[in-house]
Amino acid sequence: MSKVIFKKASYEYEIIKPLVFDMMDFFAGKDITPGSRVLIKPNFLIPAKPQQAILTHPLIVKAAAEYVLDKKGRIQICDSPAVGSVKKILKVGGYDKILANLDIASPKPYRMIKAGFFLITMLAFDVIVVSRSVRMGRFVRLRHCRAG
Repeated sequence: MSKVIFKKASYEYEIIKPLVFDMMDFFAGKDITPGSRVLIKPNFLIPAKPQQAILTHPLIVKAAAEYVLDKKGRIQICDSPAVGSVKKILKVGGYDKILANLDIASPKPYRMIKAGFFLITMLAFDVIVVSRSVRMGRFVRLRHCRAG
């Protein structure tokens, strides 16, 4: 059975980061070890600005990525957008600037995956972190599962 946590927050990094770190500890803390391959799957539906509350907020993605990097994991950020490319979503949503200084050591840190290949892609990871946007209020919601 899946576990889901909701936390009330605001879009200030000093507030979001500790909340995301706490949730990541709860869900994936023991599973993310040095060298773990971690898929971060935000909600990249369409190219949209953070203020539109359509996508996972870039600060949530940044905090999740920093958590994994702090634990010496390897990150890939992937999704299968309904409209547009991941590259365009990264630019319009401001992810490219917010994530620019993170050491995401992968030849292709951001990927678009066709929906039919998503299951196969997930099997290549040790840990999968799924984040969703929540439009009703300002909440952070994360889910985690072990890929292996």
